[in-house]
Amino acid sequence: MERRLYKINYITHLNRVSQMLMEDNRLTAWHISLYYALFHLWNANNFNNPFLIHRIEIMKAAKIGSLNTYHKGLYQLQEWSYIAYFPSYNSFNGSRVHMFIFDTTLSTTNKRTRDRGTKSATGQQVSPIIKRKETTNKVLKTKKSTRQKTLFEPPTFEFIKDFFKENNTLEREAELFFHHYESVGWKSGKNNIQNWQALAKKWMINSQKFQAEKTGKIATNHLHAKPTNYEETL
Repeated sequence: MERRLYKINYITHLNRVSQMLMEDNRLTAWHISLYYALFHLWNANNFNNPFLIHRIEIMKAAKIGSLNTYHKGLYQLQEWSYIAYFPSYNSFNGSRVHMFIFDTTLSTTNKRTRDRGTKSATGQQVSPIIKRKETTNKVLKTKKSTRQKTLFEPPTFEFIKDFFKENNTLEREAELFFHHYESVGWKSGKNNIQNWQALAKKWMINSQKFQAEKTGKIATNHLHAKPTNYEETL
């Protein structure tokens, strides 16, 4: 767990992030509910980053009943720079979340992180100006992008099997998908895979298309087959 250099102000941070959530048109009620559930757990962990989360606990607190909605919400909150999500892909080991800090007061106990500010013409101490939201988001997105590239872990077969089951696809397809990408070192061409869920969706679509074409070919061949002449000797 990283050392916390900032003293988080509960009310200030919550007011700031509430304004951001209200202005962000990409968010739905599920995203907001999920964020607040994570925020309260972060508070219970004394605002230390990252902290351990358990799927059942978070889904219950956020009133989310769908596993797919839960995972989609976490990945999108990460994509939009509200959190960093570190999945464990193991039901026995909880995943971890890092909450980005949007408004803080500098700790007065750490001299290296204390900002002395500047003095105005009257000699009064002036607090440092908070950076604009656009600049902050740009920095957070850069950190998130770097973190995603270095922290990818191949999913387990059990996790893939559950994902295929949620999308009404046979377990056999999950086995084929897992063994194929396991054999190529979880690469797509020469590049490392970053989003295996998207690849799995593409796999399912191709599998359904193949089955449909196979069924249609059999049906067509059957329709054009030469009719049997029962007057001939068998």
